[in-house]
Amino acid sequence: MKVGILNRIATQTKTRARSIKFTLIELLVVIAIISILMAILLPALKKAQDMGRQSSCSSNLRQIHNAEMMYSIDYNSWPTPAWIFYGTLTRVWQQLIIEGNYLPIPLSGVSAETWSGGIWSSPYVEPRGVFRCPSEKSPTQSSCGYAGTSWTGVHYGMSFMYTNVSFGPAYVLYGRMSSCTRPSERIFFGDRCHVRYLTFRLDTPVPCGWHASRHNSGWNCLFLDGHVTWRRLQDTDGEWNK
Repeated sequence: MKVGILNRIATQTKTRARSIKFTLIELLVVIAIISILMAILLPALKKAQDMGRQSSCSSNLRQIHNAEMMYSIDYNSWPTPAWIFYGTLTRVWQQLIIEGNYLPIPLSGVSAETWSGGIWSSPYVEPRGVFRCPSEKSPTQSSCGYAGTSWTGVHYGMSFMYTNVSFGPAYVLYGRMSSCTRPSERIFFGDRCHVRYLTFRLDTPVPCGWHASRHNSGWNCLFLDGHVTWRRLQDTDGEWNK
């Protein structure tokens, strides 16, 4: 009696085991479905990651704009020049922002003067904090095909037209922020590519204009009124004089 019961239990167990087994064809079908889902989802995931980095980059540019606004309040509506000469001494916009305490020092444990004086050499050359674009893959050298110098502490550039140097059309646009009649159309800062000059030129056709296409073949532009938008490079040529 007991033996018969045990045999029935064993038979039922084997039957259940056989019923839950997958055939080879079924396994291949499941693997194919998973592969198709991955092929669909991975590009969407990458796009979401790219959009997240682009959003972080836009936030960095807005913080730079806030710093420029505070600087302009202290200097009678003048923005920092992209670069300025004091005799033999050259100062560039990110040095003026950090030395004036308008943004936190990107590198902890050093003074503003130490960071500012060392942006032309390691380790200060690597952009950090607000000055770092999360989409730029090369931390210390330009990834845009330009040889030579380092990032000098920042992945962003100021419009070349805001230099205080009177050559070309530069002196035409460098003026008080309050004097601009179309601030929502005047590009102020953006992703830059060329590593030496800390600026970009919209009066020069791409790719020689030094603005970088780090975000889906385009770049983030900060306008004088503070809004940030994405533009294709070819859509921004010639906008320097607005």
